[in-house]
Amino acid sequence: MILIKALALFIFSASFLSSAFSQQVQVIIKLKENAPQDLIMSFKTGTPMSGTSSLSKLCRDFDVSDMRSLIKPQLISKFDGPAVKSSGLDRIFVFNTSKINLEQLLLQGSRNEHTEYIQVNGQLKLDDAGNKQIVPNDTYYPQQTYIEQSNLPPAWDITLGDSTILIGVIDSGLDFDHPDLRTSYKINYGEYGNGKQSNGIDDDANGFIDDWRGWDFTDEPFTGDPRRGDYLEPDNDPTDDNFLSHGTAVTGIINATFNNGIGIASVAPGCKVLVMRAFDAQGYGEEDDVANAVLYGMTMGVRVFNFSFGDYIFSNLLKDIVRFAYSGNAVIICSAGNDATDRLHYPSAYDEVISVAASDNTGNKAGFSSFGETVDIYATGLQNLTTVRTGKGSSQFGGDYDKLNGTSFAAPIVAGVAAMILSRNPELSNEEVRGILVSTTTLMPGQNSWDHIRASGRLNALNAINNYNNPSIARIHYPFQDFTTSGGIVPIVISAASPLFVNYSVTYGVGQKPAQWIPLKENVGTQALQDTILQWNLSSLPDTSYTLRLAINSNSGRSIEHRLIFFKDSLPPVITDVAFGTVLDKDNFSQLILFGTDKRTLGKIHYKRKNVNEPYQYVLADVGTPNLGFVTTGHIGVLSGRELQPNTEYEFYLEAVSLNGRQKILTDPAFTFITGNYINSYGYDQLQYSLPYSQAAVTPTDINGNGKPDLFLNDIRNNLKLNAYEFNAGSFTKISNDNWTEFRIARDVGDIDGDGKIELLMSRERNGYLYEAPSAGQLPVNVVWGDSVDGNFWSSRIADTDGDGIREILGFGDGGLRILENSQNTYNQVALLPLYGRDSTATSQNSIVEDLNGDGRNEVVIVNDYQSISTFQPQAAISVYTSTGNNTFQEYFLTASAGLLKATMSSPVILTAMAKKSLRSVL
Repeated sequence: MILIKALALFIFSASFLSSAFSQQVQVIIKLKENAPQDLIMSFKTGTPMSGTSSLSKLCRDFDVSDMRSLIKPQLISKFDGPAVKSSGLDRIFVFNTSKINLEQLLLQGSRNEHTEYIQVNGQLKLDDAGNKQIVPNDTYYPQQTYIEQSNLPPAWDITLGDSTILIGVIDSGLDFDHPDLRTSYKINYGEYGNGKQSNGIDDDANGFIDDWRGWDFTDEPFTGDPRRGDYLEPDNDPTDDNFLSHGTAVTGIINATFNNGIGIASVAPGCKVLVMRAFDAQGYGEEDDVANAVLYGMTMGVRVFNFSFGDYIFSNLLKDIVRFAYSGNAVIICSAGNDATDRLHYPSAYDEVISVAASDNTGNKAGFSSFGETVDIYATGLQNLTTVRTGKGSSQFGGDYDKLNGTSFAAPIVAGVAAMILSRNPELSNEEVRGILVSTTTLMPGQNSWDHIRASGRLNALNAINNYNNPSIARIHYPFQDFTTSGGIVPIVISAASPLFVNYSVTYGVGQKPAQWIPLKENVGTQALQDTILQWNLSSLPDTSYTLRLAINSNSGRSIEHRLIFFKDSLPPVITDVAFGTVLDKDNFSQLILFGTDKRTLGKIHYKRKNVNEPYQYVLADVGTPNLGFVTTGHIGVLSGRELQPNTEYEFYLEAVSLNGRQKILTDPAFTFITGNYINSYGYDQLQYSLPYSQAAVTPTDINGNGKPDLFLNDIRNNLKLNAYEFNAGSFTKISNDNWTEFRIARDVGDIDGDGKIELLMSRERNGYLYEAPSAGQLPVNVVWGDSVDGNFWSSRIADTDGDGIREILGFGDGGLRILENSQNTYNQVALLPLYGRDSTATSQNSIVEDLNGDGRNEVVIVNDYQSISTFQPQAAISVYTSTGNNTFQEYFLTASAGLLKATMSSPVILTAMAKKSLRSVL
């Protein structure tokens, strides 16, 4: 019996020891050159746990064993001592540790102040045809179709990127607790370790206290909007609170942890991301914050910037900061925009950046993607699987990941590949990196060469990295993008150089999409570097926009191009559509002044007390920002009641300065106003009920038929989580329990089919969904219809548009406002109300359905942007349709303007469209 027990114990012990041994793993660590000598010596002598340093403590905490030099001493002795020392080979060690704690050891070890790098001792395989490419073991890698489409797997065999190539992501921050991003960001060791992360001291003397993992630049003092999350004070916590996880998603594409058995793979996992938060929870940011982030990134050594944001308004400040970063040899990657138009989008239209449009999963242009002469390259931007804030993603991917669309998520693919190129050849200039990227693309279906729609083609990572030593430069240095002149002589300065060079040509065309190219220089056989090749006389050309094109013809049969748009404009601007009035501005009454111009201008409002001998003061007409000076056609200014004297009459005049330097001043005796008193809050009683800060569905309802009103609200501070609230006995009570997925926006509610079960019309991005209650009196939780095809139904409302007693669902899609009618939960389009103009885009999902003029027939009112052939700026239009019978409509009213826009009808309805200037994350 004793023998049997002993034998059983031996078998158990042997099994346990074998299992324990199988859980050991070898780890490689390289110490920094400035690591303490006693620490290095303890590693060399196999006693790493004996010291007092933070790394010695880490070795004790994780019970490392069998520490030894990686390179055999007898090999090191064969080489010159200084050479070995400069290479750091004598500071590389290997040790054993438990696999159970491996992830934490690698995480903490990589952050240690004495560690240059730490990694698992990887296994190598013999190269053969069947086992060439790296196949990551990340769980969702097979669903990252953009990896294969970018030809990244064979590129990874060449480089995964280098940690010395820093990628600066200016966005909404990062979820630092995400399990796939814990090693993605750069740690500033000057502010890390021994409590330096939070000691309130600028340990590294760079002007930013405790910036150990980046910086939050968000500072929007004039916003006053609690939806913006953490938006008031810059600080050392750039954590992502964006409701779409924008910054977290961008960073995940660039360098989520690679081959770690969880989550996703990434483009350039060997590189590090510098986290710079300049956008708030709603995706808005101000240009001064972006400017400061760029400068910070440059001081921290950023080589590649990712800008997944933009706007259609030209900004002198943003132009200046982009030029400055470019002059410092930064590679700047920008998203091109998501409006499916070729109108100029900034900063992606600036010369100094690489503009990235989005392709779909077939290699064609994605339907939503912007395009045009200022786009450089395409990358996949449809259904890109990436990281999102922990717990905010799709349940299909464990809640921490989701598939996202937009040029925002195409740009970081290109940014990662740019960093991989620099990892192979860090001496390249930003122009050379651009040249490599655009000269090595894969042509898109139907494409023969560079063109207006598809630019240079689609990113090919392997081709680009294989050509890291074959850079090309195609650049028009002068004139520059948005250059404006009244005429005369303009020098043409270019660089045209390539290892593939055959010759170059310079041509121009009329407009932003030329029908033909007119030669200025043809088939020049000598290369150029910042050479003035022509003095161009523009005197005979009419005032309009022009596209200037430089094309290098290469021996590969491809052209390498640079295109820009400039303007000949000899006339002063015209000021139009002036409106002003008193507005409630927090605890004051302020004066809102609006005006439009016929071309892009800098707008100013000059004001002073009337009949008082004092100089005029002025504000720039770019409300919501600290007087940065935007160049646009629609101008909005606020004269704050906090800065004006109460009960005082003021006078003002308007000034507009266009890009050609011409000025227009508009005065009028009617340009006066009288200020009001400050608002005294004394005597007001606060109501004892409230709701979360929310967006509400259009129509209140009574879900359970108890006579008490119910509201559907999306909680703005909580990822737009939807719930229903009932008003009862003087307070609101939540009557749902997070029954719907996040980011589904409640638009309208009603019993569409008259069966007593209410329907709820919802949207996510520009896709529509309809939910129905299982039975009368219950919440609408069952999806009965959806249109999720490429943003073709941006849900608007439920309404009986034609007065036939049948309620339809309305949503914006291809071509206009779609009106769908129900037939047994199949919704068929019965009418389409077109948007106005060329390249039109719905700018709001709101629509009005009312009998506005009392004739017994409903009118439908919608607003959209469009592109005019007579001007380069986007225009705005209001269209009013009137019902003429069963699902038929005719256009009743239309107004369009480059700037401010108003429409009035016989009933007292006034509609106003205006744009508040703020950078917007491009989704």
